[in-house]
Amino acid sequence: MREIPITEEERKIIRQVQLELLSAVDMICNTYHIQYSIGYGTLLGAVRHKGYIPWDDDADILMMREDYEKFKVCCQKYLKAPLFLQDHETDEKYLWGYAKMRNLNTTYIRVGQEHIACKSGVFIDIFPLDGVPGSLPLQIAQDFLCFVLRKCLWAKVGSRQEQTAFKRAGYTALSIIPKEKIYGIYDKLVRLSNQKKRERVRCLLFTAPGKHWGKRKKPFKERYGFKREWIEERRRFEFENLCLWGSRDYQECLTYLYGNYMVSPPREKRLAHAPVSHLDLSKVWNDTAYWNAVYSQKKENGEPSLFAVEMEQYMKPESTVVDLGCGSGRDSLFFAARNHKVLAVDLSSEAIRMISQISPEITAMEGDFVTFLGKHENAFDYLYSRFSLHAISANREQAFIRRAYNSLKRGGLLFIEARSIQDERFGIGEEIEKNTFRYEGHARRFIDINELEKTLKAEGFLIEKIVQSRGFAPYGSEDPSIIRAICRKEE
Repeated sequence: MREIPITEEERKIIRQVQLELLSAVDMICNTYHIQYSIGYGTLLGAVRHKGYIPWDDDADILMMREDYEKFKVCCQKYLKAPLFLQDHETDEKYLWGYAKMRNLNTTYIRVGQEHIACKSGVFIDIFPLDGVPGSLPLQIAQDFLCFVLRKCLWAKVGSRQEQTAFKRAGYTALSIIPKEKIYGIYDKLVRLSNQKKRERVRCLLFTAPGKHWGKRKKPFKERYGFKREWIEERRRFEFENLCLWGSRDYQECLTYLYGNYMVSPPREKRLAHAPVSHLDLSKVWNDTAYWNAVYSQKKENGEPSLFAVEMEQYMKPESTVVDLGCGSGRDSLFFAARNHKVLAVDLSSEAIRMISQISPEITAMEGDFVTFLGKHENAFDYLYSRFSLHAISANREQAFIRRAYNSLKRGGLLFIEARSIQDERFGIGEEIEKNTFRYEGHARRFIDINELEKTLKAEGFLIEKIVQSRGFAPYGSEDPSIIRAICRKEE
C-alpha cells in the first residue's frame, strides 16, 4: 500500500491521543507505585522542546521488567476501553517484542503491515527492559539471539516489504516458523536475563541502544544497554501539558544516544517515523473548535445555574473555588460576586477571552482541567464541575477524580453535576465509545451514577451526597436526568 500524507491537523490529533495514553500510563504508575521513564525521542523532546520534537509523531516509555509485569496486571484490571495494552499475550496476532498502548477508536496502520491482523490504532511504545550479561562474549551472544528472534518476528512484513528478491525469499523462509516457538524462546531469554540484577539493561527485541542511530562505534562494554541508574533514578519533566517521569541523569543518557543532543539535525534529516497507509481519527474527541465557535457568538454570560446557587451555600466565606470547564463563566462570575477567589479553567480560548474581559478579578486560564489539577496539591478549598465530565473519557475521569482529591485541601469539597445515562438524549447520534455519543457537532459522555460513586470512593472521597433526579437543571422544554454529588476529602 502507498503512504498517505498526514496533515498538520491530523498530526495534532494524533498527539492529542498520545498525550491521553501517556497520561493514562502516568496515572496508573503513580497510583500503583510502578516506575517508568520516558525514553528516546520523548526524553529528548522533553529536554530540548518541553514536548514533542516538532517533526516527530511518536512517544516512548521505558520500564524495568518487574515494573512492566505489574503495569500489565493493573491495565487488565483498570484500563478502560477504548485504551488497550497490547503485547504478544494480550493480542495473539501481535508480532513485536515490546508493548504498545493503543486507542482502539482510531485506525493507524503502517505501510507494509496491512496484512498483519493485530489490533490497530494510534499508540505509544512501551519497552520492557531486561538485564544485559556482565561479560562481553555473553553480551554479544545475547545480542545475536535477540537479532535472530527480531528478524523472525519481522519476517511476515519483510517477506513483502523488502526491496530485493533475495531478502524477500529469506524472510519468506523465516515466516514459516510458528510465532509460538519464537515467543517461547523469547520468554526463556527474559527469565535468563533477569536471574541477576545487572548494571546495564535493554529491550531484548529492539535494537541495542548503543547500536541505534548509527552508533556502532560505541565501546563494546557500553554498546548493548542503558545504565540501570538512568531508568531507576528519576525526576519529573514537562512534556506538552503533562508532567512525566524521566531519567535524572538525562544529560549522560541523551549524550549516549544522540551525541550533542541539543543541536537539531539538518532539515533533510528531520523525518517522522514509519509511513502510514491507513489513518482514521474520526472518533477522537476534539471539540475545541466547536466550543470556540459557540462562545465567539455568545453575547452575555447569563444567570448562574441552580447548581451554583445551591453549592455556594456549602462554601465558607472568601474561599478558593476552581470552576472546571467553566464555559461562558456564568457560575464563575456568581462565585466571584460572592467574594470567593475564583480560578476558571477551560480549553476554549473564546470562553476564557469572554470571562477575562468581563471580570478581571477572576483568574481565567485556557487549558485542560485534568492537567491543571495534576499540577497542584492541597491547594484548593472547592472544586466545581458542572457538565464538564461530559467532555472527558472514562479513563480521564478516573485521572480527574484522583487529581481532584490530591489538589483539594483537607476537608475540601468536590461538587459534580452531570447528565446521567437515563437522560432522554442518551443514545442519540454516533456512539464513539461507551456511553458517549457525537451529535449536534460535539461529543457528550453520559454518566453512570454507580460507576461514578465507585470511582469516587476508590480514590478516597467521602461522599456526603449523591443523587439522580429531574428538576435540577431544566432548560426550555427539557428536564434532563441529572446526577449531583458532593464529595469531601478527609480532614
